[in-house]
Amino acid sequence: MLSFFKKFFLDPKKNPKHIAVIMDGNGRWAKKRNMPRSFGHAKGLSSVQKIIKYSIDYKIDALTLYAFSTENSKISIRNVRRDANDALKKKLKDKEISEDDERRAQDEVQKMTDQYISEIDKAVASKEKDLLAI
Repeated sequence: MLSFFKKFFLDPKKNPKHIAVIMDGNGRWAKKRNMPRSFGHAKGLSSVQKIIKYSIDYKIDALTLYAFSTENSKISIRNVRRDANDALKKKLKDKEISEDDERRAQDEVQKMTDQYISEIDKAVASKEKDLLAI
């Protein structure tokens, strides 16, 4: 981490005014090492503390830390879609709904979740433009 700052921020006059960091993958990092996700999140926190310290030391005016992963949000939405479709299949199997009702409901779930994912993508694209303008 320090080597990154030393390599890119040697001259305070040329340092960026704003750094943005997307914190993602800590859970996957821990899982690869057969550790609990919480261990990965603790390591992530340690990295954040170093980033904050170095940002102060190197006189970075603004630091943005993105802790919410839009990809994780999309995974959750897809899980909702899967769970809803599983529930519909069970209702069909138990003869609580017709095949036509199941298809219509699945189409509705698909549309709603696709729309939500699209809205997330638009919001992210808009924020990316804002960040690039800085």
